[in-house]
Amino acid sequence: MLHGFSSCGILESQYQGFAEAAKIGNVGDKYIDYVYGTMGYMQTVLKAGDDCMTEQIYEVQNTDSYQQRNGVPMHTIQQWQCCVMRLTVIEVAHDFVLKIKNWLWTLNIQNSFDTWHEASVKCHFYYSMKNCTSPDNLRRRLLTILDHYQGNHTNCDPDSKCKNPGYRCSKVKLNNPRAIAALHKFILDSKVYKLAEDYYLCCDTYWVESFNNVILIYCPKRIHFSDRTFNIRIALAVMDWNENVNREATTISLIQDVHRPTRRTGHKNLYQKLSSSGS
Repeated sequence: MLHGFSSCGILESQYQGFAEAAKIGNVGDKYIDYVYGTMGYMQTVLKAGDDCMTEQIYEVQNTDSYQQRNGVPMHTIQQWQCCVMRLTVIEVAHDFVLKIKNWLWTLNIQNSFDTWHEASVKCHFYYSMKNCTSPDNLRRRLLTILDHYQGNHTNCDPDSKCKNPGYRCSKVKLNNPRAIAALHKFILDSKVYKLAEDYYLCCDTYWVESFNNVILIYCPKRIHFSDRTFNIRIALAVMDWNENVNREATTISLIQDVHRPTRRTGHKNLYQKLSSSGS
C-alpha cells in the first residue's frame, strides 16, 4: 500500500484523508516509519534509482555517437551524474542566464541558450539556427529574412519552400521603407543575432523541462518534504522517466484548435507507461 500511493504521486496526507473519508482503513504514521526504516523500503528504492541511472549512463557511453563526440546530448537522467561518473561535459544548454554562461566560460565548456525561448519571427529564426554551420553563417541567414519578405529569394536556403516554382508568400510583401527598416533593426537587435555564438548549435532544454514535469508528479513544489521522503520520490521520478521517455505512439489524433487553426501537428496517443518502479 505504501509503495502504491508513493509511486502514483499521492501524498501520505492525501492517502490518509481519502482512506478515512471512504472508511476503508489506512496505515498509520508509525507503520509508514517502520516500512521506510526497519523493512528497508527507503534503501531499496534509492538503490533501484541509482541502478537505473547507472544503466542508462553505460548505455549512452557505448553508443557510437558518444564515442565519436565524447559528449553526446543526453535524453535520459544522466546529466547531473556526469561529474560523479567523470564523464566529459563539452556543452550545456540553458535558458538565458548570463551568470551561467560566464561560469561555463571559465570551465571551457560550450554555452548554448535554449532556442525555444527566442525569436518572434519564429519559423525563420528557428530554421536559420537549425541549418546554420557557424555563428557568422547564422547571422547571414537571419539577414536573408529581410530580402525574403521583400520578395527577393536569391539568398534564401536552397531547400526553402520559397525556391519552389509558384511559391506565394503567406505574408504581405514589404514595400514600405519604414517597415523594412523596422524589420532590419529588429533582426540586428535580437539576442539570436547578437549572441549567435550561443545559438548556432540550436540546442534546447526540452528534455530537462519534460523531466521536471515528471518530478512535479512526485514532488509538488507547494509541498515541503522531509529529506527521506524527498529522496525516495526523486528516485521514483527518475525510474519513471528513464523507463518511459521516447515511448512509441499507438495512434495520432488530429484535433482542430480554434486558437491555432493553422496547426497541423497531431496529438500522439502513447503506449501505456511501464511501471517497474510501481510494481
